[in-house]
Amino acid sequence: IREEMGGGAPPGGGAPSDEDLPHFAPPQVHALKCVNAQGKEIFGRRGANYMELEFEAHAGRAPVFSRTPEDPDLTPRVGGAALGMSVHTAEGLWPINTKCATTVPGLYAAGDSCCTMQVGSVYPGVGYALCGASVTGARAGLGAAEYALQAEKPVVDGEEITRLKKGIYGPMERKGGFSPRWVTQVLRNTMAPYFIMYVKHGERMQAALTLVEFMRDHLVPRLTAKDAHELRLAHETKNMVHNAEMKLSASL
Repeated sequence: IREEMGGGAPPGGGAPSDEDLPHFAPPQVHALKCVNAQGKEIFGRRGANYMELEFEAHAGRAPVFSRTPEDPDLTPRVGGAALGMSVHTAEGLWPINTKCATTVPGLYAAGDSCCTMQVGSVYPGVGYALCGASVTGARAGLGAAEYALQAEKPVVDGEEITRLKKGIYGPMERKGGFSPRWVTQVLRNTMAPYFIMYVKHGERMQAALTLVEFMRDHLVPRLTAKDAHELRLAHETKNMVHNAEMKLSASL
């Protein structure tokens, strides 16, 4: 793309950035200004480095505010816990080909579930992940359809189907337990602080892992759901707990 647009090679051989292809980036990326509680501008470049914002908070200069030409008023942006696990499309399953297939036969990934690494460490702006989701969704859909056409019809034991249904609909059948929203918030409070997965320290990560393992063993099995929407949330919460466990264990 860079060569077609007339751009040269980036210093150090890096990937194209919004500075090289300005019309590919959301307008707000170019205008965003961040200032700390002392009124000092942190950076005036494009994009936002969330670690930089967190260190401002750690130094006692929070909250950090943002300002754009469209919205000249200061908007609180960070107060010490603004980090997630990563930018979109930098996580998820690694595709093994351009059809977004994985090493598990028949499993394809798209959107945030597919690790395309389409951006670097700087979040380019709201909405950019839709581009990657459109491309990977189309490719994964075609790839999965091609696989399904040549795959043999699976034979599944009746007892296995009963077991799976019980696991899927279990949250709706429980009379009491934990709300998936509450468990998700507990997990978020455990994993989001920058001093857990960004500024890594063995004892802090082990402490977080102990909490996550407790959620896995005692909260997830007691998730409840009153309708199909909450049932989806319950399974998403279960997956997020397992995801956090894997990341902490791998880091340790």
